Amino acid sequence: MTAVERHSPCPPEEIDRMAPCGTTLRLAELSLLHDVARAINEGREISAILGEAADRLAALIDANNCFVLLLDRTSGELRAVAASRGHPREELDAVRLRPGESISTVAVREGRPIVVPDAHADPRVNQDWRERLSQTSLLAVPMLHRGLAVGCLTFDDTRRRREFSQAEIDRVLAVASQLAAAVENARLHQDLEESYAELETAQARLDQRERLAALGELAAAVAHEVRNPLGAIFNATGELSRIVEGRGEAGVLLSILAEEADRINRIIGDLLDFARPPDLAVDQVPLAATIQDAAAASTGQSSVSFTLSIEPGLDRIRMDRRQIRQALINVFNNAAQAMSRRGEIRVAVRRAGEGRVAIEIADNGPGVPPALRERIFEPFFTTKASGTGLGLAVVKRVVEGHGGSVEVRDGAPGAVFVLNLPFGGEP
Repeated sequence: MTAVERHSPCPPEEIDRMAPCGTTLRLAELSLLHDVARAINEGREISAILGEAADRLAALIDANNCFVLLLDRTSGELRAVAASRGHPREELDAVRLRPGESISTVAVREGRPIVVPDAHADPRVNQDWRERLSQTSLLAVPMLHRGLAVGCLTFDDTRRRREFSQAEIDRVLAVASQLAAAVENARLHQDLEESYAELETAQARLDQRERLAALGELAAAVAHEVRNPLGAIFNATGELSRIVEGRGEAGVLLSILAEEADRINRIIGDLLDFARPPDLAVDQVPLAATIQDAAAASTGQSSVSFTLSIEPGLDRIRMDRRQIRQALINVFNNAAQAMSRRGEIRVAVRRAGEGRVAIEIADNGPGVPPALRERIFEPFFTTKASGTGLGLAVVKRVVEGHGGSVEVRDGAPGAVFVLNLPFGGEP
């Protein structure tokens, strides 16, 4: 029989029991055990199992309230996850008991039930919750699975001081063991699902690398085959432009030909940049100079204004300057095109949690519709008639290659692109 700690026993005249007969209680206990086991086998949600069990356990031992608290093995806190009589979710979410703050944490630490007949006289009782619920007597029963604490079942009586009998404690212990097994099974199932998700993510990354490798080989072959005749086209158009000196229709047509040939060359360059990214060359880099250089390369030939603010202490970070510069140019170009090359780009650099820096790039263009925000970083996805759909894909690849992330949100007006990078700059 499990040892039970008892304090301040009540005089017999103060103990008023109206309990059903033993046979009825035993049947109720067996019914509850059976229903818990069936719910586990049917794969029901653990929160529903615990909530129903709390209601029936409170009735089984004639308690006013039953709280189910689970142990966070990292912090050592007990957190309420279910309760009898429909306690609201927000009330349960507020229950976080640190070690030594209540008889529940003591019961979990010692691995045995604790009875407190007089909640006013025991200093281990959490006084905040005693006053909220007008608790008079308490029972805390640890939920043990294979000798390890999973959580605690805590009961109270708000009507009178009472001793919870050994028979009542034994009934709760039997159900607590079943519930502990259910919780552990649910956690195991969750861990398994997370492992599968991680495996799927790893497989997706591997598939992506294989596709990029194949794309890189194709891009290299295309670049070699296309750039040779493209070089001849550049030479021919240049020579013809010199001959006609830009006069008449011939000059106009040659200008169009040269512009389109240059666009083909940029497309090939984008494809190579995306498909065959160079290795990172990380160093301590002046961040402001890199951003201003990228802005000048992007907005120099337009009517777009540019402002930059940097939080103190972020003057230099570790990164690949060439790759980050290219990613910034791509974002600036995207913003300038969205504003028809007339507007304002505002860049703010700030700390984004421990060891991270956020580069926020805001424009006052039309913004990105919510339906497109998940797709704009996909390779070859574009809403522009002349776009390749690789500019923002390169941004994503560069930032993630540094161990960071990129997102877009509404700027009201315009769009805000946020490049989150490790302060150290290495994945």
